[in-house]
Amino acid sequence: MNTTTIPGIITQEQFDTATEQWREAVGTHNVDELQQGFAQGGQILSYVSFPINQITKLISTVGIHKVKAKFGLIPDAATGVLHFAVILFAADIEGARISSYYVNASYWGGSSPVRPLPNAKVPNSLAQVWLDNWHGLTQIEPNLFEVYNTTLEGYTFDAEDFIRPFFNLQVSDQSALRVYFGLHQYYQSGPSGDAETRTLGLVLQLYSVGQPSEPYFDISMPCPKTC
Repeated sequence: MNTTTIPGIITQEQFDTATEQWREAVGTHNVDELQQGFAQGGQILSYVSFPINQITKLISTVGIHKVKAKFGLIPDAATGVLHFAVILFAADIEGARISSYYVNASYWGGSSPVRPLPNAKVPNSLAQVWLDNWHGLTQIEPNLFEVYNTTLEGYTFDAEDFIRPFFNLQVSDQSALRVYFGLHQYYQSGPSGDAETRTLGLVLQLYSVGQPSEPYFDISMPCPKTC
């Protein structure tokens, strides 16, 4: 496989492979592979992190209109074990990709406890419910990653959602954008009537060492239909 030499950047081939492996795992309801993909330190992964220099370069892309977050499964270079990843890229007003593919920092081997969100853009209790719902999981189920009767491939954000946190924090080299996982529970009408549905959502937080974090959540649009 053709590999990249720039840390935090993956090639088109790597992106295609990662996203295809994600679609296949969800589409075939491969519970073992999904459970393994979200495993971290004996727990279920609660967030991934992007170094601030990656996010700065991403939002500096000329012509950026949207930020697309795609889900993938990326192999550990040492073990080959597949791990869940969020891959970000900038899109123009027509939805075309205009940046490199930025992948989250490696996280496997440590622990990521759920932290309260003291100042979310949605009501604090609501944001915390989404995080707590995810934190309460003991088993990863494929239907958590399905929307419109197909695989949830990611989310599309307004570029402003990634720029807004910079207004309130003094960023440093140790700052990072954390993409937390929240679980939305709601009722949805289907062929057999109304049923409770659970779907993975994302909570974005800019974290800076030694400063109060400025968390926020913005209602992004799922892919599909915003792929």
